[in-house]
Amino acid sequence: VHQIFKDIILSGRKVNNRNDGDEEDDGTNENGTSLDESHLDKEARDTSDIAIGKHRDVYKQRPSVTHEKRPASQGKRRSMDQRKSSRQADLNPCIAGVPRCRDACILDDPNVAFAWFKERYPGLSTIDENNNILREKISDAKSIGKRVETIRSRIDAYKLNIEKTRKNHAISLISGRGELREQLEKEEKQICDAIASEKVAYKDALEQIRELKGGIEHIQRLIEKNRQKMQLDFDEWY
Repeated sequence: VHQIFKDIILSGRKVNNRNDGDEEDDGTNENGTSLDESHLDKEARDTSDIAIGKHRDVYKQRPSVTHEKRPASQGKRRSMDQRKSSRQADLNPCIAGVPRCRDACILDDPNVAFAWFKERYPGLSTIDENNNILREKISDAKSIGKRVETIRSRIDAYKLNIEKTRKNHAISLISGRGELREQLEKEEKQICDAIASEKVAYKDALEQIRELKGGIEHIQRLIEKNRQKMQLDFDEWY
């Protein structure tokens, strides 16, 4: 860099000498050295140092200028994102089948907003329908459960009767009363047939309860799944 500035200074001096009418000189003495080489070196070095220093000052100032402009660009980008989001909201007036609410009083309270959303939610009819089915199945299960208890009570009563009949049958054998023995045997057979019939009804009722239990658990899972979906849809809508 110093040599470049030295050549520039030397060329300028030669041009000045020509303009003044002096004879062109090669700038060397009898020994072949430059007449003012040391002076030229010093002047070229000073000039280049000044130029380099100015360049460094300008370079140092560039980051601060860029840093000052960055917040403005970020604000502009944020504003563009907000406008884009607003346009998307206008293009999508409904979310999950529910129209957007513009009432600030409703939106300020999440519970009120959820009630407003729930009234207009398309999937609410499915949830209500499943709830009705669930109530019916639970009612049927309770009714069958009561019938099971009744059957069990009748079986216990039959067992007491048959024990009493068999005791009387044993007494008739000791006393030798044949006609009483035949009557007791007939009663015992009738009681045994009744117990067998009640046991069949008891097993059928238990099987119905098992089926209802599976259906109730299935409906409960559906209801819970639909409620979770409604909550997610509300979160997106809100």
